[in-house]
Amino acid sequence: MDKVEVYQAALRRLSEATAAAQAVVRVVTEGARALARWQEVMVSNVSGGGYPAEVVNRNAPGINAREWLSAEAIHNVLVAFHDARVAVVHAWGAIPQERRVGLAPPPAWPN
Repeated sequence: MDKVEVYQAALRRLSEATAAAQAVVRVVTEGARALARWQEVMVSNVSGGGYPAEVVNRNAPGINAREWLSAEAIHNVLVAFHDARVAVVHAWGAIPQERRVGLAPPPAWPN
């Protein structure tokens, strides 16, 4: 694989890793929004006892436990993102200046 192809493959992996991280952020953000109403929120798809009939409210915010990753899985998603980001920067650096014409540089990231 030539250096430009390596860079393009690294960009694809970064795009996939970014999408995975954004999916985690979506689930956690929605969960945080639901938990802001913690007195009403219901968690579904978990083992164990259910809620008393007196508190079940179909209009209450909910959290689907099947969407949640473990802390270790969230860690792995974030590590994959950072690994992909570094790979893109390294692949870009390996491309000679004259071969970069027409290629977009790596995305800029906040530090």
